[in-house]
Amino acid sequence: MKLEQRMYGLVMYNISPIQQGIQYGHALQEYNNMMFEPDIKFSEEDVDAFDNWRLDDKTFIILNGGTSNERHSSPHYGSLNQHRDYLKSIDKIHACFYEPDLNDALSAIVFLVDEKVFDEKKYPNFYKWQVERIGQEVVSAKTFGNTLPLQSLFSEDYKIWQQEIGEHVIEFRTWVKSFRLA
Repeated sequence: MKLEQRMYGLVMYNISPIQQGIQYGHALQEYNNMMFEPDIKFSEEDVDAFDNWRLDDKTFIILNGGTSNERHSSPHYGSLNQHRDYLKSIDKIHACFYEPDLNDALSAIVFLVDEKVFDEKKYPNFYKWQVERIGQEVVSAKTFGNTLPLQSLFSEDYKIWQQEIGEHVIEFRTWVKSFRLA
């Protein structure tokens, strides 16, 4: 099944909007270079997703990634650097750009995101999914006056939803939704 793709980017917050777009473009070109590097082997699925994006979808989403500071020992280790570390930790293909004119600071990160993450109409959150399955009245009746999280009240259904949408998608969706547009 062909999924719609969007290229998301995180950029430094403290540069001008035009520079944010330029830094995003630099990181995007790094991603492009990486995908065509003969020494790097990507799965067929990853190559297909990139081809789908670059040939058909072509949508950019540029988000505020915060600060850039590589010094781990600093109490101000950059949030953009932390986001890069997170992408590494979940093995998400991404590309970074380090701006020479900003003392080689990490200025942008880009990564592909498929529709399971951003399209909540096709892939609804658990609450909406549960309402569609059993109805608003049943969900409301079971949750009324109850302080337990929805996934605890409907634990078996939650497991089914997790399997349908993918546990990694749920975590990644939450992470992506934590950003605002640059």
